[in-house]
Amino acid sequence: MNTQRPDPLARTRLPVFPLLIAFMSGIVFNGILLKSAGNNDQVAASSDLVTKLESISRDLSKKTEHIIEGIEEAHNHIATASSGVVDKIDAVCGQKDNSSPKIDPFQGYGIKLSDLPTWVTRGTPNDFAIEMRKGSGGLTDKVDRVHLFQFLYQPNFARMAMAKLLSKLPKIRLLEFGLGCAPGGGMIRGTPGGSALGWKHLFDQVPGLEFELHIFEYDKDCAEKWEKANPNIAKMVHIGDASSEEDLKRAYDDAGGTMFDVIIDDASNINWHQIKTLDEMLPRLATNGFYIVEDIISSCTDWRANMGTHRGDKVGGGPDCMTTDQGEDTILAHLMEYQRTLVGKRYKYLGEVDLHGVTKIEMHFASALLSKEVESV
Repeated sequence: MNTQRPDPLARTRLPVFPLLIAFMSGIVFNGILLKSAGNNDQVAASSDLVTKLESISRDLSKKTEHIIEGIEEAHNHIATASSGVVDKIDAVCGQKDNSSPKIDPFQGYGIKLSDLPTWVTRGTPNDFAIEMRKGSGGLTDKVDRVHLFQFLYQPNFARMAMAKLLSKLPKIRLLEFGLGCAPGGGMIRGTPGGSALGWKHLFDQVPGLEFELHIFEYDKDCAEKWEKANPNIAKMVHIGDASSEEDLKRAYDDAGGTMFDVIIDDASNINWHQIKTLDEMLPRLATNGFYIVEDIISSCTDWRANMGTHRGDKVGGGPDCMTTDQGEDTILAHLMEYQRTLVGKRYKYLGEVDLHGVTKIEMHFASALLSKEVESV
């Protein structure tokens, strides 16, 4: 690492004031001399004036030099003091070349911290977005400028990946509702399955971590066609209605009856579908796992839902974002009840929902995350 730090106060030492005086003197003297041409007495007077001004200019130059030297001395003191503080910070953070080597948390696990992708170790949501776009071949809108789900996904997935690698069972099981089927093929460029490809790409980058992907899709023909064209991407593609208790239970049983670490609802976006899927699947979310509801903007606006095979009912959002066009709770209102129950549980508030172990709720302008992180003291 280059430890040279730029000197923000470094300046070229120029006699600024003397130069200014000299410049202004030149203008004054030229004017005087021009006006006094042919008049010896005035020329002599001008000569005396020039001598006096030159003397003043020299005095100012010396004083200016003393001021500049004082500023530079003060700057050196500040730089020395701040350098000492930065050195201490660098030593604590392990960022200097001569600092003690950082301890690799994965020592003894068969991998190194440096083996992990940037989006897991020290990356940003943008690093996650780049890899998601790359893996999906541009066939997902999760990380576009409209949705920006990377700001919710990256920190939570990175934390989960690190924790799983340090656990006895380094494996992530992810279930996503919605393959991206649509009338005519798929939602993005007529092709479904972009996010599934993106998830596979992201987690295949993490050495030592097993990734198991499950997809739940309403459009049977589209799902089966995609699975045949993309073998070894998903462990299983489940066919069914995400608002059906029977179909949800069957899919869970077919997946081995084992809780999922991550559940993502990106299906019809119909408000009551989102609520039904959340309430039914939250008990099937593992401890330290998280459940994400995408497109909660369905609470505030309305459009005809994409059912894969056709355009279905309207999603039902209303202008107040809390009540559907049928007078029922929107997904946002339902999530707020989860939040109220979470906040009020310490004060004996009996909410209308069962938290099923949820300890944290994060709200994004277009999505929400419910987490079952184990609380620690």
